[in-house]
Amino acid sequence: MRSASEQWHIRLVPYICYTPRWASKSAQNFWSQPPTNTAAFADFVRALVGRYKDRIHSWEIWNEPDNREYWLGSFEEFAGLLNAGSRAAHEADPEAQIVMGGLAWNLGFLAAILTNKAAIQNINVFNLHNYYETWSNESLEKIPEYVGRAAEILAAHRNDSRLWMAEVGYSSFRRGNFVSAQTEADYPYEHTDSYQATSLFRALTLVLASGKVSLVTWYRIHDLPEAQEIIGDENNRHLGVLDEAGHEKPALKALRYFETLFGQGALGCDDKVSVEKPVGSRAEVHSFLLPDDRIVFAAWLRTAVPGQRGRTLNPKEIPRSERIAIVSPFELNGNTQVFNELGGVEARNAHERTKERRLELELTDSHVKVAILKRKS
Repeated sequence: MRSASEQWHIRLVPYICYTPRWASKSAQNFWSQPPTNTAAFADFVRALVGRYKDRIHSWEIWNEPDNREYWLGSFEEFAGLLNAGSRAAHEADPEAQIVMGGLAWNLGFLAAILTNKAAIQNINVFNLHNYYETWSNESLEKIPEYVGRAAEILAAHRNDSRLWMAEVGYSSFRRGNFVSAQTEADYPYEHTDSYQATSLFRALTLVLASGKVSLVTWYRIHDLPEAQEIIGDENNRHLGVLDEAGHEKPALKALRYFETLFGQGALGCDDKVSVEKPVGSRAEVHSFLLPDDRIVFAAWLRTAVPGQRGRTLNPKEIPRSERIAIVSPFELNGNTQVFNELGGVEARNAHERTKERRLELELTDSHVKVAILKRKS
């Protein structure tokens, strides 16, 4: 831990769970049962936070309490645990950010917990998880809508706590078209190592474009070996940006490039940009203004057709391409650089050019195009 936080300057974002067998109500699935003694749980949290408060500055209470895989207690039991644990954490470190366990999917759970003032009185952050296209039939492009609904729920309860997405992921696992019980792949490139990188860039861009999330983390660092016991299905072994031997997957390169672009902050400007695209277009475009006055346009073709995941494809649909035009609200200097999701330079062609405030791009299957231009001062 000292090496991670001090030598490598990694921000640690731990969550506190699960229940040990000796503290559980039942031996069956003991770890997801509520602890029998909430006061003892609070004592543990107080000691843990007190010991590491110089190196760790946020603590998450439990994990996915809306998911029966991880919490078998009642809503009321979780509210009591959250109240006791968050209060103990703040007693040990009043400056710490206390996070409610990330929600798997159920925003109704968020609305319900916000009515319990005792449970949330020490909560600074509400956390969402997202695995669209892996454990959900929803497309990644629904992320801003999901985040927006969560923000609306907080606003309706006059709660100004921050929103995090401290788990977002996309697996590189598939068996034929099968991905999970919730989704199937439509295209041959989906759920591969290379497309995991594309989806990482897509997901993080969509979170950033929502303008509602103050912290996002990718889950996870490395893939897990076949022999290791896991919760859930095979996708849990294939979410890393490193393979199980520690070798870099393309997703790590995409993560590195995303951080290079947006690590110093970005102002979303989708509402100021217009996109010209064909009827029935699947183009997704997001626009950002960087602190150094550069403009970034990230564009790709959505893989999912709403309501049609797992359909039988017409071979003529592969490969796909679309020509689009982006009209910027800012005057551009005409020097366009176009990259892919890994930061590799894309060859310029007749459809990638700027004229006054207009940029034309040719989008193709399975890659993101990142166009970077300088705004004229």
